[in-house]
Amino acid sequence: MAARAAIALVRGVPLALGMMITNRCNLRCAYCSIPDDPGEEMSTLEVFETLGQFARLGTVRLGLSGGEPLVREDLPAIVRYARDSGMYVTINTNASLLAERAEELDGVDLIVVSINGTQSVHDELRGEGSFDAAMEGIEAAKKRGLKVVTLAVLSRKNLHSLQEMFELIRRMGLKMYVHPITECEISGELGPELLPDVDEFRAAVRDMIERRDDLPLASSTPYLQHMLNYPDYSSWRGCKAGRGFVYMTPDGCIAPCHVVMPAGLPSVLTLGAKNAMAKLPKVSCDGCCIVPMVELSLIISGHWQAVKQAFRVSG
Repeated sequence: MAARAAIALVRGVPLALGMMITNRCNLRCAYCSIPDDPGEEMSTLEVFETLGQFARLGTVRLGLSGGEPLVREDLPAIVRYARDSGMYVTINTNASLLAERAEELDGVDLIVVSINGTQSVHDELRGEGSFDAAMEGIEAAKKRGLKVVTLAVLSRKNLHSLQEMFELIRRMGLKMYVHPITECEISGELGPELLPDVDEFRAAVRDMIERRDDLPLASSTPYLQHMLNYPDYSSWRGCKAGRGFVYMTPDGCIAPCHVVMPAGLPSVLTLGAKNAMAKLPKVSCDGCCIVPMVELSLIISGHWQAVKQAFRVSG
């Protein structure tokens, strides 16, 4: 895989593909409206075809997300195909369906579970009973021998209980990524009231940096340092969106990332992966702190602390 990654970098092929395989979701989070527009989805065979093309180009990592990817019955087949194509496979999930489907997911390299706070906060944002369902899903995955890590989107609702969240994650024997909720992610009924206070957020980040060796953190130190720029990330010039990684919509179009999605995106189904990449729009944005994009950019750039932390999390 390392050799393929090196070849991909030389050829200008994205090392990582983020595939949003569905907009459908079994939950209705207060800050998300993605499920309101389910749109078109690729068939199983179309997913195989697009994955195969990227694998042949040299892409080595696949991140499956949604919506909620576990609502697709063919998810295990997609995972097997990607693994057989030589890809490292991750799944981002709310974990509420994980308990009933964990035994189907052998071969997944890493499952990323969203935990938005303590039980009361998590249920407020994601729906009553969603916290318990996520805990059951995590335990089922662990019993199956699957690697699990958690992700907390930090907001005004959960920033005050961050220490309790760390204690919960520690008791479960896991690690936790963190990132701030940002305006580009907010939709749904709560809106901007979720944005954390700037001074309180930066104070919380500084505390995490100072105590990182004592906390079950998955996020790398350079990522945490990047978070200190909240809420303005426009000065960052290290993003690899559209080069080191790309994102694919459920209907087979590709974009630099899941935030920069202008109209008229090129379709892999009609153009093929190589030609679609050639027509990919250039990134033009004000920067972000969305954890997979920033951490991937740091890793692709060869930042040793980010690379070292990624091995710790995935190992």
